[in-house]
Amino acid sequence: MNTKKKLFLFLIFIIVSPAMYGAESCSKYYLSIERDFIRDWGVQLLKSNDKTFNDLDYKRRLLEMRPGSVPYAGWIPGINFEFMKIFREFQKYIANTDFAYMPSVLRFTNTGTDANNAIYELAEYAFFKRTGKQAKRPNLMYFGDPYGGTYGRVAEIGVRYETNLKIKKQFQVPTPYTDSLENHSKDETKRLEKIENKALEFIRKQSAKTSLEIGGIFLEPITTTKGLRFFRKEFLIKLRELADELNLPIIADEIFTGGGRTGTFWGFQNYGDFRPDLVTFGKGIGVSGIIEYTRSVVINDRIVSRWNWPSFENTTGESKKYPEAVFDNTSRVNPLQLLQSLQILKRIVNDDLPLNAKEVGAYALERMKYKLKSLGINDQIKGVGLLFDVGDKTDALVGKNGVSHYNGRWSPPLTMTKEEFNVLLDK
Repeated sequence: MNTKKKLFLFLIFIIVSPAMYGAESCSKYYLSIERDFIRDWGVQLLKSNDKTFNDLDYKRRLLEMRPGSVPYAGWIPGINFEFMKIFREFQKYIANTDFAYMPSVLRFTNTGTDANNAIYELAEYAFFKRTGKQAKRPNLMYFGDPYGGTYGRVAEIGVRYETNLKIKKQFQVPTPYTDSLENHSKDETKRLEKIENKALEFIRKQSAKTSLEIGGIFLEPITTTKGLRFFRKEFLIKLRELADELNLPIIADEIFTGGGRTGTFWGFQNYGDFRPDLVTFGKGIGVSGIIEYTRSVVINDRIVSRWNWPSFENTTGESKKYPEAVFDNTSRVNPLQLLQSLQILKRIVNDDLPLNAKEVGAYALERMKYKLKSLGINDQIKGVGLLFDVGDKTDALVGKNGVSHYNGRWSPPLTMTKEEFNVLLDK
């Protein structure tokens, strides 16, 4: 069939198909093609049809791990040989995300909310190490309006439900959120420093009250619940110093921002040398859980772990006086689930998708700002990596049939390209 005939038949299809199938159905058909690359926007880090899930070795391992085929290891209740094999691979890739501090997995949980709730168990352990006292109901100091989770202890401080005023007064730290990671004006810096000093003073004062049973400081390094907001790098360094002085662990909630979305594997890595003690992860990574950041101290000329947290491989920590029940050793994840997560992690680390998020995200942000300006809209939109806060400007940027978003929060997959953003924004 020659080119002219092909073109003629195509034009006939364009003219006739709306009459045959209805204009709405036809437009939806073309829209589905155009939007194929944005259908997985949300919590996923990769598209559901990403090439990594077609890897032959991955498929072979999935088939080999059919239910009932995996023997159990009696020496660690609830954890089997295959799980430990995959876990070692998973751990290797987690360590690759920050060689200087060698992060390691403490435990896995069913959901991110479970991971944040499990932090209270570790807060109990931390309070004991700090005071020598057994906490009846350990608490966390926290910044701002964290999402936290939908149930359990962490829901008491989250934004999904109205926070108890007593809890807020005793444990919510004055929060110096700002709209950008850097380049703050003199007035903004002055405003932030005032709140930062209050925050540090509050932490020192409240942690001294042992009756409050405070076992840690909880924060979202980059928060997205009520718009995209950040801390100043200088403040987090001071917070780290104070936490070390008071022997309080810092817990970073990276359940949404972890995995490379912000241009670094963890959101807190946007703040230079700042490191938390514990990180909760989940959502796009495929499994949820808690990671320890190894931070050592020198005692009697020996380098030892600052916390020696209990985990499913080390249930008691360094103190034999502390009850083993503080941290159960159930893995809370099966080998199949962990294998899928490992495949996601391999793709992110091996192909340096955080770098892609950083470069493509910077390009997309400038393009979006330019488009809004050309439309006479001077509203400031924000972004870090492939995480954007466009407020109510989604329709202006991409039309009513644009992208899936949550209150103006755009979170495309890490494989998004500049060309795909051009298609999206040129509509």
